[in-house]
Amino acid sequence: MSNAELLGIGFCAVDYVGTVPFIPIDSKVEIKNLKKQCGGASATAIFTAARLGLNAGFIGKVGDDDLGKKIMEDFKKENIDVSGVVVEKNTTSAVTFVWVEEKTGKRSIAWNLGSKSPLKLSKLEKSIIKSAKVIHLDGHENLAAIEAIKIARENKIKTSLDGGSITPNIERIVKETDFLIVSEEFAIKFTGLDEKDSFLKKLRQYKAELVIVTCGKDGYYGYIGKKYIEKGPFKVNVVDTTGAGDVFHGAFLYGYLKSMGFERALEFASAVAALKCTKFGVRTAIPSYKDTVDFIKKYKEEM
Repeated sequence: MSNAELLGIGFCAVDYVGTVPFIPIDSKVEIKNLKKQCGGASATAIFTAARLGLNAGFIGKVGDDDLGKKIMEDFKKENIDVSGVVVEKNTTSAVTFVWVEEKTGKRSIAWNLGSKSPLKLSKLEKSIIKSAKVIHLDGHENLAAIEAIKIARENKIKTSLDGGSITPNIERIVKETDFLIVSEEFAIKFTGLDEKDSFLKKLRQYKAELVIVTCGKDGYYGYIGKKYIEKGPFKVNVVDTTGAGDVFHGAFLYGYLKSMGFERALEFASAVAALKCTKFGVRTAIPSYKDTVDFIKKYKEEM
């Protein structure tokens, strides 16, 4: 039986990340600081929570290729429970290519899902889900995610969604999740509305007790129940924004499960994501709990 308090379901991949002087369009550019590392929205959120000190696990699918082996090894190094990760024979794993603009830290991302088939929950994965306290989803492996939400509802387990991309069946997940944290771009595309008050109102019509919209360098805003909140980001010297949203989700869920309360957990998550942005890379740039707490204290003292 898994001992994971937080369980991720969704996309996991190997990322090739490199810095460029500018992101080219119909042009050529030299890639610098090329790094091969593991990624994926839900997977990196889980990795973040584990780095901070939470018992975490992941359910997903990889191929039996070298990329799949690297993904599994990376999880295990952080003591993440991978008993729910399916290794499919004679298939390839997902891969992502990321270009990071040197001067701004902005990034461009393209991915390929590999040849593995969609995830289907077996009896083992279902039992792992039942033992968790929170299930975190990322808009991938959505048929399995929908089934996981049903299991979560039946067992009074909270669900969380990182809304980043519009994918098949995503609306069913948005309508059922407890903690809805989405990018501003997602909120606009999903609702078809471009006014903040309008798309927030529509997102709040569903079951979520927390609706937060993230907007990168401008922080986040939304509702905790009926209370509106809006916070700017921690200001840091940005090197690489890749994965900042994924890290934010993992840190927020860490804070929630450590009984910080929603507002403090969101502030903590913002600090963890900001610190990540000060270094190149994603998982290698995730700070520790102590470093984050020290950063918040010093930042507030200097304000």
